[in-house]
Amino acid sequence: MDRRRIAYLGCALLALGAGPGEAAGEDSSLVSQPALAARADSSAASPPTAGADSAKAPVAAPLPPPIGQLRGSAASVLITAFHSDDVIVRRAAVEGLSQVAPEEFARIAVEALANTDVMVGRRAIQIVGEMRAADQLSQLGEAEFAGLFDVALRSGDPIVRREAAAILARPVAAPTAALPPPPPLAALPPPPPARRPWEPERYRDWDRYWSAAPPADLELQPKGLVLRYNRVEGVYGGWRLPRNYHPGQGLTNYGSVGYSLNAKGLRYQAGAEVFSFYSPPLSRDNLVAMGAEVHDLTDTQDGWLLSEEENSADALLCHRDFRDYFRRAGWSLYSSHNLGGVLQLTGRYARDEFESLENEVEWALFDSRFARRDFRPNPPVDEVEVASIRADVQFDTRNRLEEPHRGWFINGLFERAGGFLGGQARFKRYLADVRRYQPVGHSSRVDLHLRLGTAQQTLPGQSLYDLGGFGSLRGYGFKQFTGDRMGLLSAEYWVDGEAQWPGDLPVDDLSVGLLFDAGSAWFARDQHDPFDTEDLDFNKSLGFALQCENARFYLARPLDGPDREWELALRFSRSF
Repeated sequence: MDRRRIAYLGCALLALGAGPGEAAGEDSSLVSQPALAARADSSAASPPTAGADSAKAPVAAPLPPPIGQLRGSAASVLITAFHSDDVIVRRAAVEGLSQVAPEEFARIAVEALANTDVMVGRRAIQIVGEMRAADQLSQLGEAEFAGLFDVALRSGDPIVRREAAAILARPVAAPTAALPPPPPLAALPPPPPARRPWEPERYRDWDRYWSAAPPADLELQPKGLVLRYNRVEGVYGGWRLPRNYHPGQGLTNYGSVGYSLNAKGLRYQAGAEVFSFYSPPLSRDNLVAMGAEVHDLTDTQDGWLLSEEENSADALLCHRDFRDYFRRAGWSLYSSHNLGGVLQLTGRYARDEFESLENEVEWALFDSRFARRDFRPNPPVDEVEVASIRADVQFDTRNRLEEPHRGWFINGLFERAGGFLGGQARFKRYLADVRRYQPVGHSSRVDLHLRLGTAQQTLPGQSLYDLGGFGSLRGYGFKQFTGDRMGLLSAEYWVDGEAQWPGDLPVDDLSVGLLFDAGSAWFARDQHDPFDTEDLDFNKSLGFALQCENARFYLARPLDGPDREWELALRFSRSF
């Protein structure tokens, strides 16, 4: 949506709001100066039309006008404008909030209040306050009203939070018309608990990898289509069917199928599960599911470094494949309990056979000093059958999945293989991945990432921990450190340039950041002691970052070791 279209939308919104002075609230910001002057002249020239007695007669105050008439697709177009890359479009669109129909108002207002553009959120809460003062929010249901102010009071912008609290504490002007007396309080039924609307997307893909791969920001392929390029498969194309839930209970299936043109191999995943939603008192809908699947996949443990889409672009353009791969074929049985889309508990029994994969392609579009001349060899793995039980815990309170700026994201994993379970490998593995997104003021935030891994007994090669370079210890060599123990702490401080210096920057959506990494991966001397830190030696790095739209530039250098040169990296997805 360009600026001309948003101008047309603004004209239409003003046309909908035109009418008697009461409908506009006699707000001089919505009436041109010539119109105000003409109105003043006409009122001064017109004599009184009634005597003194009629002038003293009481006149009932008119009831507040409706919120507006924009509904359905006409209202949803405002959300599209809120997420525009053009700052002028975003801030012009929020003015249409007062013209949204009552049944759509809470949904559209929440999108405006949660917008990353602080000026959009602040103007939205101002409009909410104006409508609250005019008693126009009384047309909202209790759940919509509570949900709207819940988002406002949890905003990362302190000004929005304070204004929302002030609005709730401010008395509402009641109309002077005679109203019937309210029923006694004892006769009122207790209000229903505030619940968020049904959000099926919060339950889709509950089995996200414990590696917590960042979301793809490039969005180059249609939903469901799988296209990727890497050094062991070459060109791979396929189709993916996600889980689709509906309220209540039922049966859902999921899976994927695809073919590698260069490796000439078929890969698939097919699963089905029985699910049921239930709603205990004072809680949201919860999901419990039991399922089974069979699979033959090209898999990796490096999904936490970067998204599959970004890795494919790096491999296709620059001979830079940041993942190591292996073949995993087998089956599994699992049970999952998802509590309100926030806490997820999963137990799984799996039997998998692992197989090493070799490079199948050497082609990339560019071959220069800015790119590698060939791909790294894909390392071999332990070709064993692994029978294991695994428990996963995931806690997610991020305000959004794509660009979170507030909340927690925690993944925990425990896996036990061998022994009474059978298989050819015997080990215990533990992994914790903790992320915190913390606003600091109205224009900055701190992102923290703690990743810890340990084990007991001998881990197979495909389960070892690697650190260094892209996405982990920035500034060091890629996967320079390897072991069966691992610790990583990453911190990033970001300043939103558009919010800090509104209107003063030559480009939109510019952010600057300062980053720090500290971590180590090592082999324990006592493999039966998961807390063996005798050979722990932390390595540290420091750097800077610059984000413009979806492009992110990271410049980092090591603080330890003889080689302390600066390393530049370009990314199209967040580090974490």
